[in-house]
Amino acid sequence: MCMAWIYIFIHQDENKSLVYGVAWDEVIADPSLASKQRSLVVDAARSLDKAKMMRFDEKSGNFYCTELGRIASHFYLQYSSVETYNEMLRRHMSDSEVINMVAHSSEFENIVVREEEQEELENLCNGFCPLEVKGGPTDKYGKVSILIQVHISRASIDSFSLISDAAYISASLGRIMHALFEICLRRGWCQMSSLMLDYCKAVDRQIWPHQHPFRQFEKDLPAEVLRKVEEKGADLDHLLEMEEKEIGALIRYAPGGKVVKQYLSYFPNVTLSANVSPITRTVLKVDVLLTPDFAWKDRFHGASERWWIFVEDSENDHIYHSELFLMTKKMASGESQKISFTSHFIPFLLSNLTLPEVDTTITHGLLDLKPLPVSSLGNQAYEKLYKFSHFNPIQTQVFHVLYHTASNVLLGAPTGSGKTISAELAMLHIFNTQPDMKVVYIAPLKALVRERMIDWRKRLVSQLGKKMVEMTGDFTPDLMALLSADIIISTPEKWDGISRSWHSRAYVTKVGLMILDEIHLLGADRGPILEVIVSRMRYISSQTERTVRFVGLSTALANARQFLFLFHLACQTRLTALDLIQLAAADENPRQFLNMPDEEVEMVLSQVTDNNLRHTLQFGIGLHHAGLNDKDRSLVEELFMNNRIQILVCTSTLAWGVNLPAHLVIIKGTEYYDGKTKRYVDFPITDILQMMGRAGRPQFDQHGKAVILVHEPKKSFYKKFLYEPFPVESNLREHMHDHINAEIVSGTICHKEDAVHYLTWTYLFRRLVMNPSYYGLEDTHTKSINAYLSRLVQNTFEDLEDSGCIKVDENNVVPLMLGSIASQYYLSYMTVSMFASNIGPDTSLEVFLHILSGAAEYDELPVRHNEEILNGTLSKRVPHLVDEDHLDDPHAHFSRMDMPISDYVTDLKSVLDQSLRIIQAMIDISANSGWLSSTMNCMHLLQMVMQLYMLLEKASALEVYEELLNFPRVKVKVNLSKDDAKDSASTFLNIRLAKTKKTSSSRAFVPRYPKIKDEAWWLVLGNVSTSELYALKRISFSDRLVTKMELPSMHINLQETKLFLISDCYLGLEQEIAIG
Repeated sequence: MCMAWIYIFIHQDENKSLVYGVAWDEVIADPSLASKQRSLVVDAARSLDKAKMMRFDEKSGNFYCTELGRIASHFYLQYSSVETYNEMLRRHMSDSEVINMVAHSSEFENIVVREEEQEELENLCNGFCPLEVKGGPTDKYGKVSILIQVHISRASIDSFSLISDAAYISASLGRIMHALFEICLRRGWCQMSSLMLDYCKAVDRQIWPHQHPFRQFEKDLPAEVLRKVEEKGADLDHLLEMEEKEIGALIRYAPGGKVVKQYLSYFPNVTLSANVSPITRTVLKVDVLLTPDFAWKDRFHGASERWWIFVEDSENDHIYHSELFLMTKKMASGESQKISFTSHFIPFLLSNLTLPEVDTTITHGLLDLKPLPVSSLGNQAYEKLYKFSHFNPIQTQVFHVLYHTASNVLLGAPTGSGKTISAELAMLHIFNTQPDMKVVYIAPLKALVRERMIDWRKRLVSQLGKKMVEMTGDFTPDLMALLSADIIISTPEKWDGISRSWHSRAYVTKVGLMILDEIHLLGADRGPILEVIVSRMRYISSQTERTVRFVGLSTALANARQFLFLFHLACQTRLTALDLIQLAAADENPRQFLNMPDEEVEMVLSQVTDNNLRHTLQFGIGLHHAGLNDKDRSLVEELFMNNRIQILVCTSTLAWGVNLPAHLVIIKGTEYYDGKTKRYVDFPITDILQMMGRAGRPQFDQHGKAVILVHEPKKSFYKKFLYEPFPVESNLREHMHDHINAEIVSGTICHKEDAVHYLTWTYLFRRLVMNPSYYGLEDTHTKSINAYLSRLVQNTFEDLEDSGCIKVDENNVVPLMLGSIASQYYLSYMTVSMFASNIGPDTSLEVFLHILSGAAEYDELPVRHNEEILNGTLSKRVPHLVDEDHLDDPHAHFSRMDMPISDYVTDLKSVLDQSLRIIQAMIDISANSGWLSSTMNCMHLLQMVMQLYMLLEKASALEVYEELLNFPRVKVKVNLSKDDAKDSASTFLNIRLAKTKKTSSSRAFVPRYPKIKDEAWWLVLGNVSTSELYALKRISFSDRLVTKMELPSMHINLQETKLFLISDCYLGLEQEIAIG
């Protein structure tokens, strides 16, 4: 089909002659010349296959791209040049052989040898060519070799013809050298890759590898200084260690020392350190820390500098892993950059590492059992929960242990194999044996929680009469609902926050079954939270002597004993969908993916609000990402589920949140942009497995296919972990501070020994013994492990004490105000420490905004590619100045601005979701410090978040009137009274609150805030004149409330003391009541 569009085909068709090598008998036998065209294509394919630029399967006629073909295409190499390199390129070559090979490139075949050039070529060869020239000036390849060396030597040429030839050669020389470097790198050759990289730089900079690097500053450095440095032969490392005076003495020119030192600072010097951790006995995790140590100058460094990082075995001349690292000016002036990657290795080369033990755990494979009927449940009510007649093979095998015993179970099976129904068997067991105990289901994402709520509400709630509550960032049930609930469905963070105060929360101690879905995420970023809640529940069980059963649901794991469509980034979904539409249109059937009549299409499109989705649905292609509203998202899911549309282009989060079947899943790339590190990183293997699990789900499909599009060097890595169980390691060590602080606040840890004992309950402790080198432990002797844990605890205590969260007295430890606030509001210890350092007695609203945006909780908020441009545009429209180097301030929200793209809408929801508890923590810190002005400014900030409104904004009278109708009006009455107890000098302020407009609900009117919220109020007692805050009380009520506040025991001026009633969600409703 491709041949039909090119000029030669059209001309062949019009001029059926011998011009194109077509004989008349061929024209007569095949007037359309289809056979001739096919033979041309087949001959070309065979030649490319022979040159290893592609693989040609003659039986099927399919073409398969190779790395060599990609390199040739990327660097625009001719086919004959690649043939030359295949023949001449070897694992070990000298410099002159490399130059000679490049000279044989077909790109230079038009270079001719002229007799009048011989004398000048001879002079150039003798004066500027440090390498041997094979064939000499009289040979064509010799001439090219001379001109290549002349280019690097920066020699001047007199002859016009030579100047023209030299310019022609230098135009292609750079891409040829870079292509040869890529070829050597893909072949894994250490020595040749290093040599070709040197010559890439030599051609680009026109400096020989053996020359002094200072020649790169030849135009800036005085010639005399450069000459003397070269004469002394002082290399960069030696010069960097010397002082100015020492350099001046070395080159015997005192002023030159300062000049040399200045230009030394411009060399892009990077300090590199690596931490190597074994994941398995044949795979390493490498953490590389790059610390910039040079002065950035745009003139020399441009927009960015690039480094290649190699993991190589020099003895065997093999590169195990290569990574290109790009450093920008901002990165060079900031903190050290961390890069993590995995690499295969040969064990005997790393004798200093203790490799993980081979896990000999006997896991139960799938047995050939007869499927159990649902009637095995022995309970008609339970049997009606399921629409199928028999359990599948996995559910059959685990039926007895889950339904008839109380044993802890870890079920590792592929996505879609019925693990959730298996967990329900354990729930039915506890309903039978301990009906007064609660079931807690932990799901890593709110989308999974929502899926379980919808499913179980239809079955367990409506059919069995069980009570169920949801605990996520969007929903927080009241105490009575939690006490009466039989099933609690929660995210890890929410249950962690709730269970921290288990001493005072009876429902936490009444948990009889804990189900942990996707427990293999223990090794991911949020894994430490899962680890902590399991450890805490086990600890609570030991303290209350009530057994808690644990059921873990996971994909296949290597260390199980240690446990008790198309996927894209959001911004790529639309572009991919448009490409698919274009592909279908080229096939002259643009609606081939649509299974709806036109009338139904029109009806569906009328319900869609997103313009991009409305466009793609016309062609049977759906979009699914966080930027869609709930209605659009549900509509797309329904259309895809019912096969009305056949393609769904979605982001990776769909793999976790929605159970949609698909025959074919294509994972378009295994990397995503990490906003924290400002670079592309690999998806966790768990995410890849989850995406693949959406293909061929057992209850929907007989079989399925998954296609992973991955970068060639990573293919072997993904093959290994996709077909083999993978180990899961603990991440608790990197997130220890916040969890230790929470246990100190709860009273679980009071001494250093308590903290060490606490760690023995964790998964970290178990893996420490199994894979010590991964955690930086040299051996597994008891003494070494105890010393390691003690050191870990000591370092954590010191950091928490420095941040003001705890106080350590010898081995005893007590929580301080900052630590209690961090634990209560689920904040990082670094966040509250930053608040304490920046909040003062008179902190303004603008400063509070900057403090809010600096919270560590926003570290994960991504600034995607080119989003800094959009951020810069937004920053010019907001009322407060934004630092141009940190264009991620969230207060554009308060001015009710329209977000430029859907990703910003998603990010805004995330920012607002966390802002509530962050601001409440700032209010508590201000109040505990007795700062009235700062406390009230921070309260105004929270009101602005709720109403999306700046205090500076002006609204029309109609807008004000319409919104005032929805706001509550509260009457306040106060009076002073003494404590009735004898010998008590306490004075109380009695407060009566009553709403003038009766309402059945205390639901707040916050139409622009993305979450449902109940009204709450602060009672603030303070002195306006001195800006002192005496007391603060948080209250909530639906109709009326009687409460009291104790006045401080110190002498206060009652005439200047005021009581303030302040709403936490309405601007302008503050009431000030005099009590004097």
